[in-house]
Amino acid sequence: MASSVTAVHAFELLEVAVRIRALHYQPLAAALDARSQTSPGVTVVEAVGAVDATAVNELATVLRRALDQEPSAVVVDLSHTDFLGISAAEVLLDAITSAERDGHPLALVPGNAAVTRTLDVTGVLARAELRASVQDAVDALRSTPRRRVP
Repeated sequence: MASSVTAVHAFELLEVAVRIRALHYQPLAAALDARSQTSPGVTVVEAVGAVDATAVNELATVLRRALDQEPSAVVVDLSHTDFLGISAAEVLLDAITSAERDGHPLALVPGNAAVTRTLDVTGVLARAELRASVQDAVDALRSTPRRRVP
């Protein structure tokens, strides 16, 4: 009997949490603003807002375009990202792999603690060149030679 009361109680707590989340819900696709700007020799991709499964395709598209440009050193700025989902971290790993393979320098400006945690547990932090600011990343990438990985 005690375990069924616990299960019911847990369900009620989950139901309350879902209701609270629904009150503060914003469609995530509308919450993401992925854009890029090009400074001489470097493209900055900035993700503003939430990057969840519903918004990850937009980030992937912007990153692909940035990596297809010449010269294409790329800075990924997550300093204004509120939430980064696992699928978004996978997109970042794919971008890092593509950049390494094609000889495009790529740097990452991590965001808040929750975003940084996602980057850490998914292995992005271990693979990315990290910079404290966009300007620091741009300066570093301008002086980084292109190296193609076979």
